[in-house]
Amino acid sequence: MSPPGPKPPLPWGRLDEETERAWTAFQTYLRATKPRHLRSVGEAVGEKYRAVKRYSSMFRWVDRAAAWDAEQGRVESRAILSEREKIAREHIRAASIMRRVGAAELSRRAAMIERRHRLNPSSDEPYLSDRDAITMLKTGIELERELVAEAEAREPTGATEATSVDLSRLTPEEAEQLKTLLEKAGAIA
Repeated sequence: MSPPGPKPPLPWGRLDEETERAWTAFQTYLRATKPRHLRSVGEAVGEKYRAVKRYSSMFRWVDRAAAWDAEQGRVESRAILSEREKIAREHIRAASIMRRVGAAELSRRAAMIERRHRLNPSSDEPYLSDRDAITMLKTGIELERELVAEAEAREPTGATEATSVDLSRLTPEEAEQLKTLLEKAGAIA
């Protein structure tokens, strides 16, 4: 296998036969806002329109500029993708912190509710206000939907694992409270 040869020149690079004046005009053409106009290029570099038109034809400016534009689009797309990935990582870190803080608070509340229930098992006092419970339910639903959508976007088949909640540990009163809250939130008919 032979060693790789020199890289072919980039289409928008200076051509061997391109004069300094034509090259300067072409660089001006590349930097011009779209749509590019030969007349404007001629004015910018002090060349007559006919000369610029000849340069453009002779040195394939339109094709070379199209290659330049495509490369700039690729560079911009890579930069945007890189920035999106960076933002996604930051969001994942923030969500992870929120989840840990929320889980710790929910564990603390669950322990407090359990202690209260042991001290007074016949208490009808709701553990959370209706508003808090509905807010928690809505937030949980929104988060689950977002996470499922993200998981589906990552998996080509769109398959996701179903999550289940063990409701068997709820007392009949707790189950009835949950049903009432779900009905209030419109989650069940």
